[in-house]
Amino acid sequence: MTKHFFPYPDVFFRRGFLTEEKCVRLVGSLKEAPGKFATVNKMRTFKRDVAMRKTKVLNPTVDMTFELHNQLSSILPEMENRFATKLGAVEALQFLQYRAGDFYAPHFDSPQENTMPAAIRTRAVSVVIFVNSPEGYEGGELILYSALGAKEQSQACGFLVQAQNGLLVAFRSNLLHEVKPVIRGIRYVIASWFHSLPT
Repeated sequence: MTKHFFPYPDVFFRRGFLTEEKCVRLVGSLKEAPGKFATVNKMRTFKRDVAMRKTKVLNPTVDMTFELHNQLSSILPEMENRFATKLGAVEALQFLQYRAGDFYAPHFDSPQENTMPAAIRTRAVSVVIFVNSPEGYEGGELILYSALGAKEQSQACGFLVQAQNGLLVAFRSNLLHEVKPVIRGIRYVIASWFHSLPT
């Protein structure tokens, strides 16, 4: 499994999407933010499932959320061009905190089962933004898997994203991926999704 950036048609990298100063400011805000345990969708109901996903969703200030949502929305034309897809709204940002033992098992962000709400099935491009330096934690690697048919087959072809604070990673929402367990420290990331426009 490689530990480097890789040329892949369904993945986009933007180093320094968040400045160092903004990352420091955001970490300070997230340390003070209230939060709740993250959930997963099961039969159209969002439930906590610690066998699948163990992390916390934080709620920073409204001003911080609005500022970052606008910044992400500003790259919509670039995402449309990069992924050759007409995109609509950006989903509400999720500010995530991973402590020791937290993880997110292999999953798709836009599963197409009929039991999934339309708001999930229309996710087209997933975005992960690394907030704090990986020097502040161990583990918690984001692994992207090749877009092969079978889940087991896909997991044999994983790529480890080399994290750095301020880095934005975007990929198609039907790409299998996971977050490995954090071993020590705290990992802060932002997750969101660009949705496809109705045809």
